[in-house]
Amino acid sequence: MALTAAVLALGAAGCGGGEEHEGGTLRGASLSFPDYLDPGLSYTLEGWTSMYNTYVPLLTYAHASGSEGTKLIPGLAKSLPEISDDGRTYSLTLRSGLEYSDGTPVRASDFRATIERLFRLDSPGSAMYTVILGLVLFGWHYMGPEKLMHSPDGKMSGRAMWIQYGMLLGLIMWFNVWFVIWPRQKKILGGVLSGTPHPDTAKLAATAGKASRFNTFASGPLLFAMLGAPHFGAMSAPVLIGVTVIGVGFWFGMIKRSFKIRTDAV
Repeated sequence: MALTAAVLALGAAGCGGGEEHEGGTLRGASLSFPDYLDPGLSYTLEGWTSMYNTYVPLLTYAHASGSEGTKLIPGLAKSLPEISDDGRTYSLTLRSGLEYSDGTPVRASDFRATIERLFRLDSPGSAMYTVILGLVLFGWHYMGPEKLMHSPDGKMSGRAMWIQYGMLLGLIMWFNVWFVIWPRQKKILGGVLSGTPHPDTAKLAATAGKASRFNTFASGPLLFAMLGAPHFGAMSAPVLIGVTVIGVGFWFGMIKRSFKIRTDAV
């Protein structure tokens, strides 16, 4: 369901395009059809561009070109959040009179339900919290009461070593996505949307590309490490090297083969 006039007017005002109005048809051109028009599922530029011009979150960015388009402004919220002294609580108040297209009032609980829905959908955004939950579970099972970190003889168990190896790769990949790849993609896409390419687009793309390639190849050893935990027993140098080489080689071979297939097809 879409939000009615109050929100549509906000989007129109942010564009600086003149009078505010309700209704009508938004027309645009795209290189391909959006993957989804659902914020919890869309993962492409086409989807994000369409939703940027039709959906309004609690906070959004000004619909303007250049540096003005990087300004954070209230969306469905009355104002920017009030932040607690410890920096852990952000309080926002909804604009009055917000309704969905069927007349149902917008409630604060809708936003909690939206976040919970991301996990049920296995949304790309839920991965951030999945890693955090995984660390908590690791601490509980391996370092907490169950003490699975050590075998009966007091040494670190082979299972724990494999889990930590896989966890290390997973954390590096997680960091790459959230703090290397996506921030740079946002800057690049922001320039595309504003019509003014970012001056460091080539450098940003190169850095994001390197992190992305690392994640692709590291996912092979990560998978083998997770499978190895219950099967390989004690970790040894030859097995560790073998798992790493096989894991990287598997993805390298698959990627190389995919390019060969595409070339032959052309």
